[in-house]
Amino acid sequence: KLSAPVPARSQGAPHRRLRAHPVGVYRNLRRLAEAKELALELVGLADNQGEMVYSAIGESFLANILIGEGAAAPGEAMLDRALAALAKLGLEKSLDSLEIYRQAALAYAALGNPTKAQAQVDKLFAVATPRFEEANTSWVPYTMVAGVVALRAGQPAKALPLLERSLTLTKQRRLYPGWPEEIAFRVAQALIATKGDRARANQLSRDALTALATLPSHAHVRAELVAWRAAQKLD
Repeated sequence: KLSAPVPARSQGAPHRRLRAHPVGVYRNLRRLAEAKELALELVGLADNQGEMVYSAIGESFLANILIGEGAAAPGEAMLDRALAALAKLGLEKSLDSLEIYRQAALAYAALGNPTKAQAQVDKLFAVATPRFEEANTSWVPYTMVAGVVALRAGQPAKALPLLERSLTLTKQRRLYPGWPEEIAFRVAQALIATKGDRARANQLSRDALTALATLPSHAHVRAELVAWRAAQKLD
């Protein structure tokens, strides 16, 4: 319903805020064409001063999609614009900044820039910490991103407690399709990298592999998991 066309008279700021959410949903489901279409719609709001933040949110999502598709240079340029817009608007500590920081952290980690990725994680936690109870599932996207950033930066000991907390929280309520399995996979990676409990890493990754078989939207994670298990010689 949120992604359906709406009359111009209904396209106010509350609608734009809600309109940003399906972009993330489509991206998580790997329905990238639909994610791009909605993200571009948000990006097109840049000419309207009152709605520029939604343009920046759209740019951050689109940047991550582009980087994932191998278009690193345009993706990073778009990400830089989104962060610059956030600063220009004076919204660096607003709730609207959270999604931009999260997308930026993942994008910079994918680009192999752990310093920039960690800077976005730090901003993310600075904004989220006063607003959310850490035992709440609202923390899952943030602790997961922080764990992934640390893992990709070659800091598995730092990543492990963040990913463990994410796994615990996401299992309480399955709010995100495929996330419990993906987080379990990242926990397994951190366990192996820290020479931790190999048997648990094997079990976590095996269970994740089985569960992801029923989620076509996460075929990319399953493929990565299969390759990783083979490299680690897990049974």
